[in-house]
Amino acid sequence: EAAKIPLIPLSDGRWVKPSQSNVFLPGDTNGAELPDGLDTFLVDHEACQDAKRMDFFLWVGLKKCDQAEVCRMIMGLYNPFRGRTLTGSVQDLIYLFQTPRTVYGGSVKELQFIGTGSPHFVYGSRLYIVYPNKTTIISKYFGNSTSQMSTFDPVYIEAVRKLGKETKFINWACSYLDVSTLPRLVDYKGDPTQEFYFLKVNAVEDLLLLLRDNWDCYARHFISNRSRIKRSISQIGVKCIDGLTRRLDETVLPLEALKLAGPDLIFINIPEPENSRWLNLSTFGVLTSLSTEFYLRELKALAALPVANIPSKRAIELIYTKLASDKEHQLEIQ
Repeated sequence: EAAKIPLIPLSDGRWVKPSQSNVFLPGDTNGAELPDGLDTFLVDHEACQDAKRMDFFLWVGLKKCDQAEVCRMIMGLYNPFRGRTLTGSVQDLIYLFQTPRTVYGGSVKELQFIGTGSPHFVYGSRLYIVYPNKTTIISKYFGNSTSQMSTFDPVYIEAVRKLGKETKFINWACSYLDVSTLPRLVDYKGDPTQEFYFLKVNAVEDLLLLLRDNWDCYARHFISNRSRIKRSISQIGVKCIDGLTRRLDETVLPLEALKLAGPDLIFINIPEPENSRWLNLSTFGVLTSLSTEFYLRELKALAALPVANIPSKRAIELIYTKLASDKEHQLEIQ
């Protein structure tokens, strides 16, 4: 019968029955502020100081509301997700971020957030984030709605900055929320993303620099010969040294040795061409070394020259000699 009598004093001054759901004893929440909107009732702190009353609370089955329990309740708000205020969402994020993984090791990927440029909640896998005081391709284009590079609403970042843990938060968000600091070029099906198409149309040099400087992050998408993203990048129109635009897979890396050996070829116009990381462009059909394909392209280029510009017989013989030498070298390797 005791379960039907309001015997439990709550922190807000009300009294409830022991059978009331979601009633907890004050526990170790590490001083962190509980998010608004949790379907939770805490027993009055002063009442818990009385040993006999505490024994009664435990006898009727009340449990402590510790950090792990709060985290579970927060995640319960998102599965299924029934909507949240921006303020509540920020509080949820901050609480989970401040809770050590040793206390709550459950997945937090079901969380949803408001991103820039949209009033709708989205998963972390749809958001980007920028390290403070750092110019990146994300910071450059996230303000453009067609780029699909949405970042956290500034309210989230401001809350993190108040903690003085912005860099730690960025690493945490990338590890546990699938937020990214780099553009996602491929979706979960392996198809090119809107972010990729935006860069392809509006920022080709930035896209090439992104690949050059973050090759280890993207290389796995180009392994298969049937990779759509690999084919799309190969066909991108790029600026060349002669001022014209050609397909990427029709170009040659503008290294001095290559320009000397194939002066009639099409050389891509890129910054710091001697940077060894550009050699990875060979994945997309760019010629990056003296090879059979290199000499064949040079011969084709010579054949396409106007009669007035045809090179000497000696120059053509030299190319054939190089071509034969390269083929012999390949046979030796095999």
